Amino acid sequence: MTNRDAVALGALLLRIEQFRQFGQLEQTAETRLRDWSVNADWYSAELLRRESITRIIEEADRLASQAGRETCPAEENQQGPNLGRLEFITRRLAVTDEGLRYRESSQSLKYYPISPLSVSDDVFRQREAPPSTNENAPLWEQFAAKCKLLPTGSFAVYFDSLLHLLHKFAWCIPNAPGGVVSLYDHARSAAALAISLYDTLQEDAGDDRPFLLIEGDVSGVQQFIYNPAFNGQELQDRIARRLRGRSFYLNLLLKTIADWLIEELGLYSVNILWASGGHFLIVAPNTEKTRGKLKDSVRKTQRWTWREFRGALGLVIADLHLTREELSRFGEARERLAQITARLKHQQIAAPLSFGSGSPSNEWSNSWVLNMGREICRDTGRDLSQEESEISDKAQREEETQPPRSPQSLFFDAIGRALVNARTIQLRRRDGWPEKEDIARLLRDKADAGKLKEAARGALIEFLDLNRTWLLSEEVEPLDSADLCLRLADHRDRALDFLSDIQHPSVAQGFVCERWVMVERKTGS
Repeated sequence: MTNRDAVALGALLLRIEQFRQFGQLEQTAETRLRDWSVNADWYSAELLRRESITRIIEEADRLASQAGRETCPAEENQQGPNLGRLEFITRRLAVTDEGLRYRESSQSLKYYPISPLSVSDDVFRQREAPPSTNENAPLWEQFAAKCKLLPTGSFAVYFDSLLHLLHKFAWCIPNAPGGVVSLYDHARSAAALAISLYDTLQEDAGDDRPFLLIEGDVSGVQQFIYNPAFNGQELQDRIARRLRGRSFYLNLLLKTIADWLIEELGLYSVNILWASGGHFLIVAPNTEKTRGKLKDSVRKTQRWTWREFRGALGLVIADLHLTREELSRFGEARERLAQITARLKHQQIAAPLSFGSGSPSNEWSNSWVLNMGREICRDTGRDLSQEESEISDKAQREEETQPPRSPQSLFFDAIGRALVNARTIQLRRRDGWPEKEDIARLLRDKADAGKLKEAARGALIEFLDLNRTWLLSEEVEPLDSADLCLRLADHRDRALDFLSDIQHPSVAQGFVCERWVMVERKTGS
């Protein structure tokens, strides 16, 4: 464990200790962690106690509290380890004067229940009663017991798995009395800020603006998802599968770009504050090294996006450096970053110029001209090359009346089919993956086009230029060839038990419990 690792882990431990106090238990989080990691060669408790490291951790935690104070005004007036319950954020919202009066009345106070995150309506029960010690202690004990199953093959694997476990058990705990920010969200934000502060100090980049906010925005999302679904009656017959596959792919695309970007910048997964809804936000150190790598990475992702989607989807990545004071006014900083993003969206048409003398594919005579194809994809209206048309014919050979469709559109249908029975989505951050006959993949050769229609046991979703491949699979256990295994939330795993009893020390483990997954998988259509 390096000094940098210790800074990241220490920021989490500071709030895990608060979690322990919330359960009113005596044993410290550091002692517990040493017991959990006794077999981990990389673990070093001495690093966590160094004054230089603890100073950075404490400052990052304070900055995270200040940034969240806009939505948690009650924090300043209350103290003590007994944090109460996490309030519903909607309690602070009001449109009419009557709603404002109701919001300010004591009768309007609603809280989340003290329980692990699960796929159940119980986690959204509204509670008015104050918490009791009998409720708090079991939550910590469950967390401590599960920590014994965390993989310890490397710091990154352990750290990423610990984040998911903290999400499951600390999502319902406020970071301060009367707060609407969860302890989990506060902890991961503090860890991201601590890493940024550490890197800034190491490069001696100055103390004025140590933070760099990086926002990614994918445009054309609604048109990409919904327009093909209504383009002809023959396509509407499988609308649920088409929408499910495309929306899943888009969310995976966003997570893949964010995951690749933090690797290029040399950051941790915790530096991704969020990646959903067509946006991702990363907090990074404002150093010369980071800015240089970011510039190169933005150029590469924009080239790849244009080659892959030919304008159907756009990607802009904006950045904004911040002082500590500006970070504390996080809402204002986000507005400024949104304005920069909006300006960049109007400049996307300049993207093809960056290709230089090379063209994205054989169909391009130059960066601006795409040759006419033999047929047109009925989903997207895009011209199809002769090879793409032959793939379409062979993949749909049993239905002669089916219109020509691009291999990409056919693959989205395969993702929709595979998603119904999938149990995990596993990521490999290296080239290639052991092939399986019953796994669908985006066809780049007509020789295997016939397999696409029958393949339903999973899908191999490749982002080759970004060195990322996802395996959507019915298998529950992590594969040793994977770097990350995420359980997909559904009725078969309501308790989100993502940690395997079988040792997989080199695979980080977690879960996906986002609304888009649960809604799409509930129908099973």
